[in-house]
Amino acid sequence: MKLTLTQIHGKKMAFIFRSIISYFKRIKYLFLSLLFMLIVVINHEVILASKPSLEIAQSLTQQGFSQLYNGKPETAFQTWQTAYRAYEQLNNKQGMNGSLINQSLALQALGSYVNACQVLTQALAVKDKICPNAFPAPMNSSQLSDFKSKLQKQINEDLDFIGFYNLANVLRVMGEPEISYIILQQSLTSTAQLKNKEIQDNLLLNLANTEVILYNQAKSKYQITDDFTAQKKAFILAKSKFVAAQEAYQKLSNSQSTVSVQAKLNWLKLLLDNTSSQFSQDVALNDSISQIVNDILSELEQFKTLPKIESIYSKLKLSRNLINITQTPKLEIKQLINPDLQSVALSLSQEALANAKDLNNLRAIAYAYGTLGEIYSATEELSKAESSYYEGMLYAQSIQAWDIVYQWQWELARLYQVSGKIEQANQFYATAIKNLDKVRS
Repeated sequence: MKLTLTQIHGKKMAFIFRSIISYFKRIKYLFLSLLFMLIVVINHEVILASKPSLEIAQSLTQQGFSQLYNGKPETAFQTWQTAYRAYEQLNNKQGMNGSLINQSLALQALGSYVNACQVLTQALAVKDKICPNAFPAPMNSSQLSDFKSKLQKQINEDLDFIGFYNLANVLRVMGEPEISYIILQQSLTSTAQLKNKEIQDNLLLNLANTEVILYNQAKSKYQITDDFTAQKKAFILAKSKFVAAQEAYQKLSNSQSTVSVQAKLNWLKLLLDNTSSQFSQDVALNDSISQIVNDILSELEQFKTLPKIESIYSKLKLSRNLINITQTPKLEIKQLINPDLQSVALSLSQEALANAKDLNNLRAIAYAYGTLGEIYSATEELSKAESSYYEGMLYAQSIQAWDIVYQWQWELARLYQVSGKIEQANQFYATAIKNLDKVRS
């Protein structure tokens, strides 16, 4: 049935009207969020008007964690700043350092990794200039060795482990996996005497994540170099990092802690990203992927044990992995407990979106809409894909999350290109490139 020009125009106007309504809703939520933050700041200043007690400082610390786990990193950051000043008035150095480490968690959740790195080096009294700036100068082998020897003397208690663990995460994201690797490896060695299983599992998980980054770097070097000696060296390094990461994920997947969920998701992504790689030739990919997917699908209740915001992102990560499986023709996955992976992915993403809306976490909402766009695109429901990407883009723009905005603009451009809307595609490609430049800076 063909639509008349009037009907087409009506549909376009309805879509534009819905978009405008959605935009003003975003502005409303942003205004309410800012108002709530102002109330929090005023309340905190009242608390600090007289000398606070240790109980008040500790209460603020716990309040910050509750706010972070419920997807309110801006408010958590404000609360932990107040906790820092409370500990400062009490001359409690450990409390001050702990508050700085906590502030770094909120900064990471906000994507402010440069500030997170600087706060952590302050808390841990790291004098080496290891936080990348606009023009990073990587440490040479001598500096890395010197830094490692300093770590051996410094990491000796739980607070140090937590701080250095976060510092390693930040450095990995900022493109310094070598330093991240040294910190995590030394921390793991030092934790053997503490026998804290939870800390050890988290360190090992992030060490495996860092191994993956180093693997990808070595693989890229192997693929682009023409020098036989350098190529052979890169191949050996890539192979060793791939094996090390996989072994760590496999070990953690059998852990009783919540880390096992993350390990399985990351292990699954590693295998899916390397289905045609010569570095994974020794792996029975079909069997391994099938086993991991079955393990995860049979234990979906584990997502409820995670902090709310982590649960949301874990559901979205699983959804993307499942869609990736359906889009990889070389795989022959059989004997799954639920073979309809597209339906599972859709259900998980819709659930994650509802959870994100309950928290009013605009960043998570934007990411969830984009994930839904991916799923609808894979199932060739292009109008739903376009609508989801567009909605995700609006949410991301409302909080200036350019790292998400450019991705959904890129996907919208791709959809317009496929449907023959070349002018619109070019506009979105151009805007995506501009926003990618914002992310790089």
